[in-house]
Amino acid sequence: MVNQKQPWEAELRIDLELARQVIGSQFPELLPLQIQYRGEGWGNVILQVNGEYLFRFPRRKIAVELFPNKAKILPKIRHRLPLCVPELVFQGQPDSHFPFLMDSNKKFTGIIDWGDVHFGDPAVDLQIVFTVLPSHAYSLEHRVLVNLNTKRFAIYV
Repeated sequence: MVNQKQPWEAELRIDLELARQVIGSQFPELLPLQIQYRGEGWGNVILQVNGEYLFRFPRRKIAVELFPNKAKILPKIRHRLPLCVPELVFQGQPDSHFPFLMDSNKKFTGIIDWGDVHFGDPAVDLQIVFTVLPSHAYSLEHRVLVNLNTKRFAIYV
């Protein structure tokens, strides 16, 4: 753990040894572990495990509070989008090694932090799609109910 001195500093330092302890103790079926660092954002560190799974380790308590958003939204949009939407494979629980919930998906080509969805205006959520997907994906309104004003606002947010 790290003493947080500045708001931008993570509450926890996630390294490969910590990940090895947590994943190995909670998911022994994945042993022996090959773990590679893939990246991090403000709230999470992403690690690739055994070349097949991406584990998301939260670096802050507030990031854990967003996990239910992801679990709620992904199943609802999975069959409406013309792209691969990740499915939860492993969900770890807080333990003596790591105080937060963490989860894992099968390896895929891109990551959208779906935990931040549903700020109250659907245009804000849709803006995430317009930011990360290629322009041919903008025809989502026939798969997801989006009115024209919401779509216009989302493009310009």
